Amino acid sequence: MSFVTITKSQGVNGHMYFYYRTNRIVFALYKLVVALGALFTIVRLSFFVYKDDKVKIITTFIHFVIFIVLLIICEVYLETRFVGKG
Repeated sequence: MSFVTITKSQGVNGHMYFYYRTNRIVFALYKLVVALGALFTIVRLSFFVYKDDKVKIITTFIHFVIFIVLLIICEVYLETRFVGKG
């Protein structure tokens, strides 16, 4: 979605920033950070499962829960700014 937003592609994903009344670059960076954060968590958890380090798995899971809570807060904020087309 970040690539589509930055390149101004046609379609709903390319113009979603408009519905949330945000800047195109800021919205693309937000979506990119979310995707990279999820990817980082998956790689980190996979690595610690492979190494069988239970303490770091639990720590990573706690960080993941905090990440999800922050993500939900950001999405709720964006939903309050949403302007439908109808």
